[in-house]
Amino acid sequence: MSGRWLFGAVGDVYVNRPEPAGAFRHSDELLRSVDLMFGNCEGSYTDRPTVPPGAGWVVTAPIANTAPLGPAGLHVMACANNHILDGGYTGLDDTLDALERMGIRTLGAGTDAAKASAPVIVERNGTTIGFLARCCVHPPSYAARRNTPGLAAIRVHSHYYLKDGDPYAYIEPGSQPEVWTIPWREDVAVFEEDIRQLKKACDVVITSFHWGTARVPVRLLDYEKTLARVAIDAGADVVLGHHHHFLRGVELYR
Repeated sequence: MSGRWLFGAVGDVYVNRPEPAGAFRHSDELLRSVDLMFGNCEGSYTDRPTVPPGAGWVVTAPIANTAPLGPAGLHVMACANNHILDGGYTGLDDTLDALERMGIRTLGAGTDAAKASAPVIVERNGTTIGFLARCCVHPPSYAARRNTPGLAAIRVHSHYYLKDGDPYAYIEPGSQPEVWTIPWREDVAVFEEDIRQLKKACDVVITSFHWGTARVPVRLLDYEKTLARVAIDAGADVVLGHHHHFLRGVELYR
């Protein structure tokens, strides 16, 4: 019979400071009190960075800065985000290796698409918990492919249109359009099947998405709601979202 255990999650986590040992001095006691703590590794840790084509604002730090992450109580970290390849392929390798040495399980990025998309399964007090991670906001070159390292991506279409309810939308040039965001059907179908298969092997399935817009507080995009409900309908018990750097609401669905 399974016993009780406590799950905790935080969003983007990144240590880049002259004295990394003190990064969690105000929070490590709380983090360590949680039986299973999840976070998003928001960047690359490497001593040999190579900035890839298409990179934007580059987020890299020395490998030594990973030292406080394990002792702080983080157990599982998603690496599917828009900064994980900022140090290039070597930076990705160094980051994954450094986190694993800290005793932190990683998912969402790897040496090819299959490894990037693979789940992580852990056990707590007789309960098996499976994690899946996907990213929807990243430079296109960061997506893993069959024989190329990178992150596990779900692509999203943006459709711009003029609202029918605005009588001047089609009259005045330069009218502000609305935007629909629609996840690619092919990527959604693969993700749904990954959840179904993981649900067969685990008691609890937790999905992680790096998504949304960090430019506007609070606002939810269409595809976030769509993917969250797709994940739950396919068998996920928890949907976690990050990237915004703002507090956002929580929805209870099913």
